[in-house]
Amino acid sequence: MSVVGKLRRSKHRRLWIGGIGMAAFAAAFAVAASLTLTLSSFGATSQAVSACDTSISSSWTTSYDSTIGEYAVGTITVGGISNSCSNNTLNVQLAKADDSALGTQQSADLGDLSAGDNDNAQTLDVSSQHLPASSVDHVAAALYATPAP
Repeated sequence: MSVVGKLRRSKHRRLWIGGIGMAAFAAAFAVAASLTLTLSSFGATSQAVSACDTSISSSWTTSYDSTIGEYAVGTITVGGISNSCSNNTLNVQLAKADDSALGTQQSADLGDLSAGDNDNAQTLDVSSQHLPASSVDHVAAALYATPAP
């Protein structure tokens, strides 16, 4: 077969492949155009909230951790939580001096605080995270209302 014949045959193949590709694209586009989505609700909202407590305290304990070869944080305690924070959620994060997070955020559901006699303190165990105590600068804590089911 001559070079010209090979080029023509190659050109025809490309045209057929291109045509098949365009037909497949058109079919997919037609199917997508016929889809109907029904949403029961959609949108965003914001709501002003008031703090249930603005003066809580925090501390952490340390002990020697042979896994990392230095002292590590064992527990974080957040205390002085107001009874008005009952049934809220407490989120606690250890932080470095530059405010970057150290370890994984911990959470606790507070439940009914009016029955508490321990300064409404919550203690969270972080010993399994092996966080170097030398890296901790402060505790960041947030209290927020637990959404209703």
